[in-house]
Amino acid sequence: MTPHLRTALRNTAIAAVIAIAYLVYVFGQRWSDAKDREREEAKKTAGALHPAYTGEELKIMSFYASPPQVAAGGKTLLCYGVLNAATVRITPEPGDVAPSLSRCFEVVPRRTTEYRLAAVDKAGKEASESLTVTVR
Repeated sequence: MTPHLRTALRNTAIAAVIAIAYLVYVFGQRWSDAKDREREEAKKTAGALHPAYTGEELKIMSFYASPPQVAAGGKTLLCYGVLNAATVRITPEPGDVAPSLSRCFEVVPRRTTEYRLAAVDKAGKEASESLTVTVR
């Protein structure tokens, strides 16, 4: 290999390393700036709740079965969500459950069953909803 070729290859390798380092720096800086903007946005919205989840009023946010129809001996999930409840009861089963914005549990209805969710707040106000799970 001639001395001129060696020098040219060395200079090309040095230029390539410098170019790669520059690209890593530029794209790393852009990534870092984007992450900083995301953090700032998260700080702005961190304390903000969706309007449905604010206030002192007792609310049943959700009460559903998934699936709402099962074969005999089949399982389904009963799911509920309540806001500002002191106590929660689901009849006929499982009975008393903890207040929660989102909770599910398995049930195995023997026949078509109507489930009732009753929530009571600290002032004694009650809210309730019903749903039917059909057994085929």
